[in-house]
Amino acid sequence: MFPSFPKIFLLFGTIFGLIMVFLVPPFQSPDEMAHLERSFELSEGKLISANNCVHNLPQNLQTFFENSSFFDVRDKNKDFNFQKTFAKNSTLKINQERTDFVGSSCPYPPFPYLSQIVAVLLGKILHFNLSLIFYLGRILNLFVYLALIYFALKITPGFKKTLALIALAPIALQGATAWSADGFVIGMSFLFIAYVFNLAYNKNILQINKRNIALTILLGILLSLSKLAYFPIIFLYFLIPQEKFKNKKKYFLVFLEIFFSVAIALSVWLYATKNIQVSILAPKEAFHAQLLYVLSHPFIFLFTVFKTIFIDSFYNYFIESYGVLGWYKVNPYFFTAFSYLILIGIIASGEFKKFKKDNLQSGKGIFFLINFGIFFITSLIIFFINYLTFTSKNKIGGDIIIGIQGRYFTPILPFLFFSLPALGSLIRKKYFLWLLILLSLIISTLLIYKKYY
Repeated sequence: MFPSFPKIFLLFGTIFGLIMVFLVPPFQSPDEMAHLERSFELSEGKLISANNCVHNLPQNLQTFFENSSFFDVRDKNKDFNFQKTFAKNSTLKINQERTDFVGSSCPYPPFPYLSQIVAVLLGKILHFNLSLIFYLGRILNLFVYLALIYFALKITPGFKKTLALIALAPIALQGATAWSADGFVIGMSFLFIAYVFNLAYNKNILQINKRNIALTILLGILLSLSKLAYFPIIFLYFLIPQEKFKNKKKYFLVFLEIFFSVAIALSVWLYATKNIQVSILAPKEAFHAQLLYVLSHPFIFLFTVFKTIFIDSFYNYFIESYGVLGWYKVNPYFFTAFSYLILIGIIASGEFKKFKKDNLQSGKGIFFLINFGIFFITSLIIFFINYLTFTSKNKIGGDIIIGIQGRYFTPILPFLFFSLPALGSLIRKKYFLWLLILLSLIISTLLIYKKYY
């Protein structure tokens, strides 16, 4: 008998995930060094970093970084020798001498790093060298990611293949196989989507009970605390039919309970970390000046977002959403990336037809609005945050938003692929065709503008 789709995902994810664990050299995934430093700090019980985002950690970590040829491999394009590097670090263990490391992942809470914290603690107990701790952290992070996605695929009543294809994209697997928060964030996002879909469309769930509400709140808190920008995902709640609640009043009261529970948890953490200044980000003065600029020029900011996406960076975001690997040094073949993303769209369209027949006889418009709305608003927040924290470091009111990477959209890509076939079903085929032609012509015009003006 052919195995179930979640099991196929688990097989592919395990095989190629473990290959990536050992194939990608140490610290060649984005910000891996910073995430490792934060994990070590958390393993020592320090939940909130110093205000200057400096970690006081074992001195041998610096030697480990140097032995791993971090800067040589990243900046000088030298070959990486796995055996030689592993041998260098074979006697290198966590020592008592301390030194300071300037970090950049200080604002993160502990949740995304639980697997990596376990790796550090196990390494200390079992007296592992730093290489073993490093690769154990990568492996445990991968297993947590695979477990989250597996359970998401098990419980979702639709779009299993779409979710699996996005979760197996190279950029997602790289985040899951590094010392990083990305794997946890993507996994939590997909699990939240699957759980709400199950509440909304599982015909065996006739009434939403307290346990369902509590679990929705927990998932929402874990996701939003891990990455602030993904807070709007909780609005997926409105896919749940009102009939599954006692009355309309209860329906809205439960949402308010979820909303404020997540918002309060988020506010507490933001308040606790408000004085942390990360050196790679804009200073608070520039941050506040940029915020005032956006508030006084909202339409200019929206045009800046539009210009950044469609004139300056569309190709980069498109390719990166599939996978520019290593420290943005390994570019995929365009045909591979294009084919893979088109395949996701085709699969999503096919899954939507069955999903619509089973669940959306009269709710296609709401389904589209909620999914596309979450994708649009969350994307806007991502651009807004980077405009305040990165762009303002160079210029107040900059005309291009810097710091955006395609991987930031992976946790919300399902919403785009859910909404596009829903839009297609709402528009007559001939109008949909003209809409695509219009979009093509607009993008071509913008590309000419970018080249010559």
